[in-house]
Amino acid sequence: MLAALIALLLFVPHLQWLSAHDFGPIHYALDTSLGVHLAPSVRWVESIHWLVDQLLNRAAPAWMLLGWVIYKQRGGPRLPAADKPSPTHSRDRSSRALLLIWGIVPLLFMPLVGLASGADLQLHWGTPFLLFAVPAAMELSCRWVVWSRQGLKPALKAFVVIQALLMLLSYLTSPSGLPRFNDHHWHSFDSAALARAIAPK
Repeated sequence: MLAALIALLLFVPHLQWLSAHDFGPIHYALDTSLGVHLAPSVRWVESIHWLVDQLLNRAAPAWMLLGWVIYKQRGGPRLPAADKPSPTHSRDRSSRALLLIWGIVPLLFMPLVGLASGADLQLHWGTPFLLFAVPAAMELSCRWVVWSRQGLKPALKAFVVIQALLMLLSYLTSPSGLPRFNDHHWHSFDSAALARAIAPK
């Protein structure tokens, strides 16, 4: 309850700004992504595409890192696992519930919004919650997988390798990279040509 009150208090200035500006961002959302009203057949395709993009594209580096940790756990030395409280402990149940809520509910809620309203789901809408997706998956699989602490050094090595590959991929798909790998998504359009077209003569 205290956390909810603090969150509402922090939201008050933004709410005042929205009111002073005729709720412009909300009108924009209703007139664009939320107001598209896609056909029923297209809703399924777009909602599934959104969920697959979240879990298998945007969260791919996290799954890779988790896979590396599992590999090291099977073949390498392990550090002793930290003592866990009893599963019946109320604090333990609350922590598990909070983790699962943040890791699962947003990723299921957005496809339901797409199916129910026909909204054009933006791919970045679920990114803030992907931080919790992998820990939630680990929590759900703890009955079949024994998770134990791993040394920081091998995990850090894998993290650095994954980040280096992501930076290389980002460069190759950027306008400065190789033409055959260029990403033609919205952030790679020819902004210079657009600026020349709309510049005053």
